[in-house]
Amino acid sequence: MIHYVDSSVLIEVYLQQPRAQMARRALALDAHRFSSLLLAIEIPVVLRRTLKDSGAALEVFDEDMRAIHLVNRFNEVAARVRADERLSRARSLDAFHLATAMQLRDDLDDPVHVLTMDERMRSVAIDVGLPLVDV
Repeated sequence: MIHYVDSSVLIEVYLQQPRAQMARRALALDAHRFSSLLLAIEIPVVLRRTLKDSGAALEVFDEDMRAIHLVNRFNEVAARVRADERLSRARSLDAFHLATAMQLRDDLDDPVHVLTMDERMRSVAIDVGLPLVDV
């Protein structure tokens, strides 16, 4: 099984937000995890902006990244965002994440389930035919 991991899941865990336990359970599911290269940019920025001392959280993030395959298909994904009107309902980075998951699904010819804690992203994922990981 393939799970596409959105940054909202890791942020929930690292910042110990209300749904952190749900996010941890979802991350513990037996699946191959993928995300956009954006993940490697978004998480450090949020951690440094939010936490007074982000060093420990960044170390955990670096370790967690070993279990997530990063997809770097910028041109194809950008073209997909441009071509698919449904993605305009998402925020820009979320649209890019969803288009990456769609590209991954097409490349691997395998179902890709989206793992996100963001309700708007969940809604758009359903609209573009991406199943969700039940959290």
